[in-house]
Amino acid sequence: MTADSRLCLVLGLLAGLGVGCRAERPPPEAASPVPGAPDTAAAEPAVGTADDAGPEPEAEVRHAASDAGPPAVSGAGDVGAADPGLPLLPDGPFVLPVEGFEPAVAVPPAESFQGVAPPIVILHGNFDRPEWQCGTWAAVGTAHGWLLCPRGSPRTDVDPTLDRWTWDGPEAAAREVSAAVRALRTAWPDRLRDEGAVLVGFSLGARYAPAVAAADVGIRFESLVLVEQGFAVTSADVQAAREAGVARVVYACGERTECPARAETASARWERAGVAVERLVMEGVGHAYPEKFDPLAERVFEALAALP
Repeated sequence: MTADSRLCLVLGLLAGLGVGCRAERPPPEAASPVPGAPDTAAAEPAVGTADDAGPEPEAEVRHAASDAGPPAVSGAGDVGAADPGLPLLPDGPFVLPVEGFEPAVAVPPAESFQGVAPPIVILHGNFDRPEWQCGTWAAVGTAHGWLLCPRGSPRTDVDPTLDRWTWDGPEAAAREVSAAVRALRTAWPDRLRDEGAVLVGFSLGARYAPAVAAADVGIRFESLVLVEQGFAVTSADVQAAREAGVARVVYACGERTECPARAETASARWERAGVAVERLVMEGVGHAYPEKFDPLAERVFEALAALP
């Protein structure tokens, strides 16, 4: 990224207009700056089909984003193209209109992708925001593809100024993911490929991710990253995801939660279905991302690359 484009990205984010200055076509509306960490998370509903699902614990959900301002978006701008006929990408996070749903947040891939890149779809948790999830994963995730964070459904039981979101079940999440991927493909048809698609979920998003991957969403997710949930899958859930194309799963669990033990049990179900699994522990945290998340994110993508 050049100094001019980096300055443009920073000024755009601070102004709430963080879209590239160099795109050849008018880019979508820019995303607001990634805000501070959320407050105490509310309990999340269990998936009715899970054989061992329990209520989500009340827990503080700390994201890598902080009140100091939006996290740095490493390498997410000034992206060239191997083919000079391909359009340049926006310089940083932008709002992606999604037909029939609230707008998603997206971040373009890093300069290492000179042609096309796969989508990394990230499902936020309950009482959460897509801006937080895209901001948490941006520094590392953009080296591996597009980040696409659907918005979900508003929490109508809290003050609307809190700007908190949830999911109305796995079927609703699957419909929105399908529409969001379609919107990204329509906006950047020459810069998006299906091969290597990853579905990430945090908390409630991780609980619903296996069902979303198993649904017909217009893209095959080869990999799942399940953060602090997704361990309440049944053998039928696992088999459906495997038949839909899921080949590898990485669990990332807070050290101080039930996740490490329950992910170990769930891993056996995935492995019996022929899915490769890796389990990572986020040391010193509960139901949250660690404050310095980038090293753990690197380990996640290293694990995905190492799994068959």
